[in-house]
Amino acid sequence: MKRNQSPNRPVSVGRMLNQLSKQLNAEMKTRLKTLDLTLNSFFILMTLMESEGLTQSELGKRLKLPPYGITRLIDSMQAADLVERREDPTSRRNHLIFLLTRGKTIAPEVQKIIAQVNNQLLAGLSASERQAFTETLAKLV
Repeated sequence: MKRNQSPNRPVSVGRMLNQLSKQLNAEMKTRLKTLDLTLNSFFILMTLMESEGLTQSELGKRLKLPPYGITRLIDSMQAADLVERREDPTSRRNHLIFLLTRGKTIAPEVQKIIAQVNNQLLAGLSASERQAFTETLAKLV
């Protein structure tokens, strides 16, 4: 029997995914702290690495964060010289968010952390199990 699994409790996929998510988030928080990043600032950084020039509103929608939350995060990341706001040439109300040099510079370190944490998370699986697990998760999200 796996740890934390009771013989009186049926297997719950949701419970296991929740536990896995908590482990993953805790490890990411610990490792990101070395770069002075929070988990949410990491998500913003990753999103901007994929697609710079999004509005704050677009970032908030993609990350499912409320407007006040995304504003505070952008403020703190701007103060840390990770991102900058630029006026949107098509709208006086919007600002576009771009990575600054420091944000671009730490990107390889962030990628390294992701690879290390993923490897740690999947260490107990064979190569074929890793592939099947990844493919299955991709179908679910």
